[in-house]
Amino acid sequence: MLVGANSNVEILNEIPTSHYYSFAVKDFSTDLVSNISNVKGFKKITYKNLYNNIDVEYLIHDVEGIKYNIILHPGANPSEIRLKYSSAMTELGSENINITLENEEIFIRTSLGEVIEHKPFTFYADDQNEIISSYSFINNELTFNLDNYDNTKKVIIDPWIVSPTFATSTAVWEVETDAAGNVYTIGGETPMELKKYSAAGALLW
Repeated sequence: MLVGANSNVEILNEIPTSHYYSFAVKDFSTDLVSNISNVKGFKKITYKNLYNNIDVEYLIHDVEGIKYNIILHPGANPSEIRLKYSSAMTELGSENINITLENEEIFIRTSLGEVIEHKPFTFYADDQNEIISSYSFINNELTFNLDNYDNTKKVIIDPWIVSPTFATSTAVWEVETDAAGNVYTIGGETPMELKKYSAAGALLW
């Protein structure tokens, strides 16, 4: 959850995917499940002015994973950025989650796998000169610390997230190949995901 974020955010969708998504939706009052299909996907989503003079862009990479950039425009105050983590919905039955700051990285350990938020690389947008930065993690709230820098310039805070191949489980339920040597895998749980890889191991969709 983003604490104190602006409510009138402009959302920009860029780089559409070649595939679409389908979602099964359950009505708990009737137990009926319906399907929403042909949902467009995008590899880049930007939230403009999420905080004053601050944009956040999310990028999906086929191999490297998910990353987000925080863009500080001139006059921005990075101390306004506050990401609150909640584990309330992941402590049911055998599910569990533990979030810690270790060696300047955020570790999110769950019963389904581990997610790592690596130490951010922060730099000026015009020349990429590095600004020393770090995380602060107190009471499940993540904030960013930046050393002295020129806030009249555009600055990029660039963390990197590494997560399991499948979003909800590391399990692969089925693996098949075709005559051309392509590999098809089904994994995860809610939702299950079908992925196609080339014979060389490149993710195709």
